[in-house]
Amino acid sequence: MLAALLVLLAALPAAAAEPPTLTLASTTRTQQSGFFDYLLPRYRQLTGVQVNVVTSTTGQAVRLAGEGTIDLLLLHDDEAEHAVIAAGLAIERRAVMHGDFILVGPTDDPAGIAGGSDPVAAVRKLANMRLPFLSRGDGSAADRAERRLWQAAGLDPRQSGGGWYEQNPDQELLFDIAAKRGAYLLVDRIGWLAFPRSPALRILLTGDAALTDRYAVLLVNPARFPLVKATRARRFIAWLSSSAGRHAIDGFRIGGQQIFVPEGRAVHPLR
Repeated sequence: MLAALLVLLAALPAAAAEPPTLTLASTTRTQQSGFFDYLLPRYRQLTGVQVNVVTSTTGQAVRLAGEGTIDLLLLHDDEAEHAVIAAGLAIERRAVMHGDFILVGPTDDPAGIAGGSDPVAAVRKLANMRLPFLSRGDGSAADRAERRLWQAAGLDPRQSGGGWYEQNPDQELLFDIAAKRGAYLLVDRIGWLAFPRSPALRILLTGDAALTDRYAVLLVNPARFPLVKATRARRFIAWLSSSAGRHAIDGFRIGGQQIFVPEGRAVHPLR
């Protein structure tokens, strides 16, 4: 019986063994869009490495890096990326792709900003007219991009009073609330396409360089966290930047629309 058992065990396929893994932390919307379900199986087919994704806000992803429980970060927030490197939690930041932010509002567009090319002038006009503006106010990349626009306009809408400016971090209800109130808001295109949205809203302004949404991958610092799979992680980063990785990124679509432009190609507005 023992001999028969040994023969049976020897006959089991080697594929039953657990595949090598990496753990990547990234933002919820990137995951919910289906991007990782599209991209990561391509990498596993090529290398056999299973990349597991932990979804979180940018702030939570940074905290995970500080715990040393992940190998990589994929973020789209320059401020957070440089802060995590300055703190010694991550190294070797590499820009891999960019999407964009879009200014969305009611279809009748009472501010008359549709088709414009200057988002700073647009938010200044919204503030002057006291038209409803809905902000995420959650410290996300879209929230930080919005704050940069207000700062460039020389305004702080939170201090303006009048109730026209409201913060609501509920991502899944954001579009419904904006539609009911006829509010304007700044969102990332990936969220606009990945989440259900009301026909009462439409894209009004896009294409300005200030609305570029850059994504970068960072290696969690192996000198500080010895369990980080540094060699394996560097291979994954190299693949993202290779012609094969760029081709894969370039091919991702939601509803037939391109979402990301791989770095190494010219920045161009997504429509």
